[in-house]
Amino acid sequence: MEIKIIRKIDELGRIVIPKDVRVSLDLHAGDDIEIKVESGCVILTKVCFE
Repeated sequence: MEIKIIRKIDELGRIVIPKDVRVSLDLHAGDDIEIKVESGCVILTKVCFE
């Protein structure tokens, strides 16, 4: 499933992850997210601890 949404960065550098994205990835407040930059793109990945 592809979800494509454009968001603005606020003055503190924050963005909101839309609810449909959070639901599809089972993200909740307090979950860890890995942030990396590859070839000029920001990649957010849910961190899963087993």
